[in-house]
Amino acid sequence: MIYTAKIQPTTAIITYSCVLYVLIFLCVLLCGTKANNHHIFNEKRRRKEEELAITSCTQLKMQTRNKQTSTTQRNKKATRRIFIEIIIAVLIIVPAIFLSIYLKEIVINRIHKAVELRPNTVGYNTWLSPPTTITRGYHLFNITNPIEIVTDPSSTTIHLKETPTYSYVLSATKEDVKWSDDNKAISYSIHRLFTRHPTRFVPSLVNDTGVFIDMLRAIFRTQFQTKPAQTFFDLGGKNTFYHRNAVEQLEGFTSDLFNTVRDKMTGPNTEKSGFIYRYNGSRSYNFTIKSGIYKD
Repeated sequence: MIYTAKIQPTTAIITYSCVLYVLIFLCVLLCGTKANNHHIFNEKRRRKEEELAITSCTQLKMQTRNKQTSTTQRNKKATRRIFIEIIIAVLIIVPAIFLSIYLKEIVINRIHKAVELRPNTVGYNTWLSPPTTITRGYHLFNITNPIEIVTDPSSTTIHLKETPTYSYVLSATKEDVKWSDDNKAISYSIHRLFTRHPTRFVPSLVNDTGVFIDMLRAIFRTQFQTKPAQTFFDLGGKNTFYHRNAVEQLEGFTSDLFNTVRDKMTGPNTEKSGFIYRYNGSRSYNFTIKSGIYKD
């Protein structure tokens, strides 16, 4: 009994020691597991941070590269734009400077070439046959109260009525053109021809009549004093006013006075008297002009 009592404490101690070792082992194992897990967690976290750092660095490098690329492109575009602007400025400024210096001279030379009278030049051909149409409109004044004027000339007011326009086309051609030996002077004459305007002359106007001033009688009257002699009435007729056709006053008419003085008339077209009849188909005086360019 005494022997047994000694063995029990040792067994209990061993048992307790084993349990304690097991607990310590479990604690160590648990702590190791936790430490290992913490280490693994830290390792993962470190790797993740490294990956994030690498990713951030890569993105930063890419952003920097993109920024550099964008800056380079902007610089290229700016350089290209400045180059284009310089070219445009040169294209504008250089001609402007050139024209400001030589434009007046160029224009004057072109004008001189266009108007200079030289044989077989544009200016000469244009001068010889100008591309223009000359239209003349004639108006007559009909005296509406001739009887009152003759009856009481001192107190009667002359009443005039303007006729419609009688339109004619004047063709003036240069003929008998002769150049001097040195081509510095040119002589010519002008031939004139009046024709009724094809559209403006109203055909019904040929029937217009009225009392018009007889220019030939008026000119003849100036040869006498305030009170004319009987010769004036013998040659010019006793009637002061005559009722005549309006168009004939322009294109030609005859009268007793005209037949009397006709033999003394000079110049072309002496068959009739009229405002344009005497000039129609006639030749004006000879002209001589100097050609070339004259500079002050």
